[in-house]
Amino acid sequence: MGTRAYLFGNRKAAQLNEAWTISLDTLKNTQNSGALMELTKRESDVLQLLLIGKTNKQIALDLSISDYTVRDHVSSLLRKRGVRSRMELMAKQVRF
Repeated sequence: MGTRAYLFGNRKAAQLNEAWTISLDTLKNTQNSGALMELTKRESDVLQLLLIGKTNKQIALDLSISDYTVRDHVSSLLRKRGVRSRMELMAKQVRF
């Protein structure tokens, strides 16, 4: 069985392409609408610690999670808020 067959089974490429396009369009519409995606409890915790100037390592220690998990939460926050950097996230958050 080839890699494509293993990954996609009996699904046709056109169906997968259509599903992918719909997913991308939904994401773009959400981002362009200005609607803010809701944060999880842990993302909110990470955001609060970011706003007081803590580093990923300090946040990880405070929340008893790994540095990598903090990095993932920060990436999610940046995506959900439509910003590219921690500083931009902080500046945008202060306005809310």
